[in-house]
Amino acid sequence: MKGVSEVATLTLYAAITVSAVGGVVNVAVPALEEQREAAQVRNAQEFMRDLESAVDEVASRGEGSRRTLGLSFSQGSIEANSVDDTISYRLETAAEVISPQTSSRTGDIVLSSNAGVSVRNQ
Repeated sequence: MKGVSEVATLTLYAAITVSAVGGVVNVAVPALEEQREAAQVRNAQEFMRDLESAVDEVASRGEGSRRTLGLSFSQGSIEANSVDDTISYRLETAAEVISPQTSSRTGDIVLSSNAGVSVRNQ
């Protein structure tokens, strides 16, 4: 009986350990993903500030002036709209970078949440 008791105890310890590790993974992975996405948004904001500075500098230097900026995003998409004269970075994220349905403006840079949401009345 003693051998069976030891096996049962070891099995119980293994089950508790697996459950604990599983619980930590279930909590930690989403939190790490949110942090990564929030960092991506901060990188995009920094790029937009650099872009704004480069545009201002080129405009002040006159015709023929140019600047080159590196662009590297692992997530999201960037879109230039010549009609609206805007450049947009879009990322769907669970990270709460800004409160839902709000926007924040710094210079010409606008950070908004759920900006593309529309309601149809049929």
